[in-house]
Amino acid sequence: MRRLGLSALILAAVLSGSACTTAGRLACASTSVVVSGAAGGVGGTVCAGAEDAFSFLEPLGLQLPHQVQIDLAPAMPAGLGEDVAACTSTASRRITLLQYPAFMRHEVWMGVPPQRALYRSIVTHEVVHAIVRCHVGDRKLAVAASEYIAYVAMFATMDPALRDRVLAAHPGTGFDHVSQATLLAYAFDPTGFGAEAWRHWVRAPDRVALLHRVVAGQAITEYERD
Repeated sequence: MRRLGLSALILAAVLSGSACTTAGRLACASTSVVVSGAAGGVGGTVCAGAEDAFSFLEPLGLQLPHQVQIDLAPAMPAGLGEDVAACTSTASRRITLLQYPAFMRHEVWMGVPPQRALYRSIVTHEVVHAIVRCHVGDRKLAVAASEYIAYVAMFATMDPALRDRVLAAHPGTGFDHVSQATLLAYAFDPTGFGAEAWRHWVRAPDRVALLHRVVAGQAITEYERD
């Protein structure tokens, strides 16, 4: 199960017609994402974050899931900790996402005040996990590899001004080599890991090829997911 928390760590409402609500379920247009429990206009933001994930990964030509379910919950499942905002069941591609009002009660997130743009980015991060999990199938993938691509997608689709503020809160120069993206680096400082992954990726001479290698398990291989 993947999870995104305070220590680890979305823009305006999307255009009308981007989603359809039926019996408490919101089907996001242009993706295979279905949202349940959305209220107060936040469904558009969730769909936008999901669409960001699909758009970012489109050049990779990944096998896409038939459906990704996002359940908005007033609290995260017991045992995950108070700083967790979302988690993804890699087996079922079902995402549990903290409801927006509960998310906004935190003082900071990724080093900056919580806001709708960050909430959208959390969705992007988790949907990337779900898509990648579908593509790799039964093949094991290093935790750091999954987190590398999820954070790169998160930063790549984030509002540029917001991204600058988050990066300023987590200074660094980026990994010198992709092999430095290890489970230990992620466990020690998840958000710092994401910032360094982003800085490394933007310097890559062929970014798409690098992501292909990461998803294929050829670039980051140190530890495998259970």
